[in-house]
Amino acid sequence: MEQELAKIFRYIPEWVFVLILISILVVFVFFDNPLTTVCDTQIADFSQGQSGKLFPRAVQVLDPLTGGPYFENVLAKNRKQCISSIEGAGCYSYFKTIQSVLNDFKKLKSKCLIELSQKGVIKTLFEDYISTVTRLAWGETPPKSQNNKQGWLTDSELKTFCQVKKYYNVFFKPQDWDNLTRRTLSELVVDPKTYQKEEKSKKEIFDEELQEEKEYVFEKAVMDFRKAYDLSLLTFDCLYYQ
Repeated sequence: MEQELAKIFRYIPEWVFVLILISILVVFVFFDNPLTTVCDTQIADFSQGQSGKLFPRAVQVLDPLTGGPYFENVLAKNRKQCISSIEGAGCYSYFKTIQSVLNDFKKLKSKCLIELSQKGVIKTLFEDYISTVTRLAWGETPPKSQNNKQGWLTDSELKTFCQVKKYYNVFFKPQDWDNLTRRTLSELVVDPKTYQKEEKSKKEIFDEELQEEKEYVFEKAVMDFRKAYDLSLLTFDCLYYQ
């Protein structure tokens, strides 16, 4: 067998051997280090631009628990501050980060934007934002009518909300929106049918944590989910802001 192969190789020109070796080398290099696509570059630029905003970044302080670099999650801190503020007084930094993400979206090609949206961080960002702003617009008590569902939000903030909502419904499935709606409303209201049961649970939790320092607890309204949905920012007409 080896002798037969040797005879065959003797009749193959040297330049053919060289071509075969080069082809093998090219294939190996490609699979070992695939070519960078346009979207790879654009998404990398987006991630770099959002470092310290959407994405946590290491700061010069060592983590006392791990001894390694401390990654500061500025977005989570700003969102928490926004939720606990009175009529959005502490929401400037959080809203600014959301707007910066939308501005950077404009730098990406459509196909790259779709690819970026499949990263979990984008979906989480949008869901947290929609839930937060809906709760802020709702206020301490439910809106008196559907004409007041925007609460204290300004035109600029409503425009941002509508942009995020539009992107969310383009990127993700209708079922995702339905699930987000249910989760958001469950933070605002409690269905009258389950009100007594939930009140008991709240009392048990309070009794167990009586001595612990607790943050402000949002008081849910007793209301049918369908009515709450109609009164909430989730059903705000964004036609004017398209």
